Amino acid sequence: MGKFFFRTCIGLFFVLCFHVGDAMSDDWETFWKALSNQDQIRDNVQQNSTLYNSNVTFTIRDGDGRANNFNERTVNGELRADTLEGVISAHGETLSVNLNGDTTLTPTQLRTWAELNRDTIMRLVFGGAPSVGATGQSSPQFITSQMIQSAVVAGAVSVAPTSPVATTDTTAPTSSTGTSDQKEAPSPFLRTLTANEVVASSQYDFFEINGNEGNGTSGILSFERRLCDNRQHAAGLAIPYRYASVDDGLSSEFALVSFNPFYKYRYFYKTRHMIETIVNLAIAIDYIKSDLFTQGGAYYEYGGGVGAKYSYIFTPRLTGSAGLYYQALKTDIPDNLIDDLQNQDLQWLVDALTGLPAEQSLTPHMGLTYYIIPDTLSIKGDVYRVHRLQSGIPDDLRYQTILAGIVSYSFYQHRLKASLGYKHSFEMENIEDRSVIAKIEFNF
Repeated sequence: MGKFFFRTCIGLFFVLCFHVGDAMSDDWETFWKALSNQDQIRDNVQQNSTLYNSNVTFTIRDGDGRANNFNERTVNGELRADTLEGVISAHGETLSVNLNGDTTLTPTQLRTWAELNRDTIMRLVFGGAPSVGATGQSSPQFITSQMIQSAVVAGAVSVAPTSPVATTDTTAPTSSTGTSDQKEAPSPFLRTLTANEVVASSQYDFFEINGNEGNGTSGILSFERRLCDNRQHAAGLAIPYRYASVDDGLSSEFALVSFNPFYKYRYFYKTRHMIETIVNLAIAIDYIKSDLFTQGGAYYEYGGGVGAKYSYIFTPRLTGSAGLYYQALKTDIPDNLIDDLQNQDLQWLVDALTGLPAEQSLTPHMGLTYYIIPDTLSIKGDVYRVHRLQSGIPDDLRYQTILAGIVSYSFYQHRLKASLGYKHSFEMENIEDRSVIAKIEFNF
């Protein structure tokens, strides 16, 4: 399984890198054909379609003498142009095609209108980010959920149900038999067993966006090295990845891979308490392809995160944790991609992406772990609520609640742990996501 995860992550990385800079669909005709019934533009026929998070209604009228296109051309010195009127609606908001009071626009006028309204179009169509439109989650939302779920952020060290040593208190009163009373070390207690941990987690995702069903795979591969004799310090690398396709009439595909080096510090207090802090950097590559972006296009995101978590042992079989995690990513478009689309019909989309504010998420999370067989068989429940903090996103896409349950079994003196689980994400309007999880942890 580890080799599968490794090949998947590396394969995604190279696919995304080689596609960075590929041109998207660069003309209105391709755009409107993709949204038309049977991919055919029809003169003076109203078309209705979904476009990621939005609904689009439009009518094209022939003006250049070719009924199945959307273009403009000069004939005998006279400019002949098709025209379009339409409406984009989502999240209780409507945007009509309207330029200086004119509601039937030529391709050139439509380009001007799109540039003037690019931020509104980005909010309605994509929910503030292409990844939300394609998968139902922004990149910080996805990275946060994977790092919490895989234990990079919210992982607890192991619980020892009994004390490994006993200590003799030489100052204690002597019993009537002449022997000194003994005190055992506090039990149970939190611990780190080994110096290294490798986690490979994968999930099958099935979700629905604006009535369109989608599916795909996602997961994370991480390595953690615990430092110093007490193993309170740790450093490592987490690599979340995702691939998704949506049956939305546009043959939409989305892929992401992110590289997140991190540092953690754990503070143990009176055996039952632990405070853990984490700082990470992040660089992500996002790739989107559909009938609108026929050759595919990719963009970068960079940033980082910081978090803290408190863990406590209630009983030898029950532990709990609660924490807070913040993540921020800024979008960057490669120069060659911008050059490819310069002065073309969809240049407004590049401008909208480059103008996006940093995507930010703040996630409170809590979890409980119950050991059915002490230190061997456990069941864990997590709940976390992701808050999108940046401006320019619809209120009904600002919050996402995630519930997860995982059953784990440890082998080979706790050096290998296998887990199966289920995750459900909801609360964002017209977006619902479910996942089946399989995870392996190896400690050495």
